[in-house]
Amino acid sequence: MRIWYTLLLFHVAAMIHAQQGFISLDCGSSPGTNYTENGINFVSDEGFIESGVPNDTIYPKDHTLRRKFRSHRSFPENERNCYTLRPHNGKNTRYLIRAEFLYGGDKGQAPQFDLYIGADYWTTHTNSQTSDSTYNEIIHVTLSEYINVCLVNTGYGPPYITALLLRPLDITMNDDDKYDRLWNPISLDGCKAVQSSDTVSLGPNNEEQVPSKVMSTAITPTNSTGAIVFSVNADNTIDEYIFYIHLAEVQKLETNQTREVNIYINGELNGPFPVSTSMTTIRRDNNNHI
Repeated sequence: MRIWYTLLLFHVAAMIHAQQGFISLDCGSSPGTNYTENGINFVSDEGFIESGVPNDTIYPKDHTLRRKFRSHRSFPENERNCYTLRPHNGKNTRYLIRAEFLYGGDKGQAPQFDLYIGADYWTTHTNSQTSDSTYNEIIHVTLSEYINVCLVNTGYGPPYITALLLRPLDITMNDDDKYDRLWNPISLDGCKAVQSSDTVSLGPNNEEQVPSKVMSTAITPTNSTGAIVFSVNADNTIDEYIFYIHLAEVQKLETNQTREVNIYINGELNGPFPVSTSMTTIRRDNNNHI
């Protein structure tokens, strides 16, 4: 199984302009629920799963929460409970699947459990801060007309889920992220944020369809000889990680200046890579293969 990470995540797309093929489930909400929040249409998860118990996330219910976070479905019975998604685009299509979780701050320790896509292990979900929302994402290519997303009890409390989202991935994206991917701001010790007032050219090879607004902001070391360090903690030794590193020049350089980047993965050098005003994407896995 491959777990996909995109580095340099800097922007949360606020408005979604198209939802063809989207599935957005408000898990544990009342049957017949249907509403729009932040441009996304949500429906009840009734009809997508036959097991589980609806629960309020916070009691008394906190109406300052986004609506999708006000309830969740828990699974006190059965070791394995599965949602069945039948995406409009059908099989042989690449999908982004996101499972979102908010347990609630007054319910004690949040459970730990496994997520599967069908029979294939996805990840182990943990949430040490029960009052904070968390999510897990995966990019999946389905070979059938349906996708089973399963929550598996591993003996650390009944699984639960707050929202389940599916987005078809294609090549029709514009500047804002119509796929509803999350581009989260990041701050690191020894780094500063920089931003371009000009539009960054994405170039002809933008296969991952990175929005231009994401590439207009960046972080850089405060010391010109410093480094930017990211760490990924593997859940187990058999996971394969694929890193997408998106580079673009967002600062005005003098005519005699150029920027190059060396990338080290577990101490092994990749590069140097030139940085220009057009986006460059570097793809590497944890074995340093191109």
